[in-house]
Amino acid sequence: MNVRTAGAFTPENAYATLGSNSRAFGTAEAGRNFGAGERLESGTAGEVFERYTGSSVHEQEVVVIDYPRLLKANARTLHPPLLGAFGSALKQAGIRIAVCGNADTNSKSGREFILALMNASGKIAMGSLGDDLLRKNAARPYGIQTDYERLWRTVSDFWESADCLAVELGDSSRLEKERDAFLPEQRLALRRQTIEDADVFFAGLADRCQTALPEGDGGEVMVLMVSPYPARDAQDEGNTLTPVLISGSSFTGGLLYSASTKKDGLITIGDLQSTILAFLGVDKPAAITGQPLVARPSELTRPSDSVAQAGNQLYLLNSRIAKINISRSPVLKSFVIAQIIVLILALLLIVFGVQKTRLFLFLRWLMAFVASVPLGLLVQPLTARFELSEILLFTILFAALITLIAFWSNKQGKNGEPIGIIALLTAFAILIDTLSGSNLMSNSVLGYSPVGGARYYGIGNE
Repeated sequence: MNVRTAGAFTPENAYATLGSNSRAFGTAEAGRNFGAGERLESGTAGEVFERYTGSSVHEQEVVVIDYPRLLKANARTLHPPLLGAFGSALKQAGIRIAVCGNADTNSKSGREFILALMNASGKIAMGSLGDDLLRKNAARPYGIQTDYERLWRTVSDFWESADCLAVELGDSSRLEKERDAFLPEQRLALRRQTIEDADVFFAGLADRCQTALPEGDGGEVMVLMVSPYPARDAQDEGNTLTPVLISGSSFTGGLLYSASTKKDGLITIGDLQSTILAFLGVDKPAAITGQPLVARPSELTRPSDSVAQAGNQLYLLNSRIAKINISRSPVLKSFVIAQIIVLILALLLIVFGVQKTRLFLFLRWLMAFVASVPLGLLVQPLTARFELSEILLFTILFAALITLIAFWSNKQGKNGEPIGIIALLTAFAILIDTLSGSNLMSNSVLGYSPVGGARYYGIGNE
């Protein structure tokens, strides 16, 4: 899932975006969210919220204490998002929302996930976020970990009363917050333990869904496992797409597909919102632009593939996207600098009237070479090699070959200027690729980036 926000990849920005109609900012205190009855320094959370907003609070509600600052932070953006657009759509349709869990540390509340389901008033109907959902464990980050038995009981308490239930497991977030304190091998071991604990919890949740379905439209349940922001290790590797798993009667296998991206295994935050709204029978507001997700076998998976096989194919897809993303900047910067140098040299030679010198003839070859680079970058994905050194080596050799062919063709038959020949070849290649699904462009460093998320198909400005 593309999880680009209006700022950095942080919990507060990620969850604020997840609950809005577009990319949003969080605030430093966006994790300070409480049940209305929880005691704070200057009164209950409900009293503090009423003091800050003037909005009355019911005893069961969960409130976002920093909501006024959230509004101010996002009002300053070029295109202010509608904070709480997703939660408001659910509330207006009569959907009962509950939230459970936290990612608190010893010194700071970590309840940013509330922002994903809050309404436009900064509130959620009900929830349980307290410290009683944690237990002491000296071997875990901050000496605490999620008490899964209590968390499970809390989930069970809301099972019948809530139509939409969000659960924050918290342990992986705490590990990420204290990551710099650990040796790499110890951090990896703790990450494995955290995933194993979460796996046991989700296994119990899956059993509960099968054996004790709540009453409703057909008794259906959809379970989503969402990672809304990447770990710092992944960010350093250019790997900022995050995993999403969905289980339910409409999602029996394969990769998630969205009409927003037209790419198997690649979705947007808006698609996630639209999928939940569609499942709950809620009309999608015009402000939410995503499309409902479907699961389908694709070129990456076959109906007979196991979950592990499909997961491995998705891993390979993500790895390729990450390699292309991290190579994009150095390749394009080098190309632009080369263009500038060549054009300045050409301008100087023209201004000083030395067009007939050997230097000018050499510059013609150099300009043709530079003009061949986009074609080289377009066809480079055919090599299935996406390391930076491999991309550069292929592109240089290919551009040199095309330049030689263009000058040879010009010399043999006087078939136009070499740069004109190169331009025609490039235009023809783009046309063929576009008609065949843009497979080359979507995997080229000169194409649009799924990580950037500006577009996912068609012909980009690049």
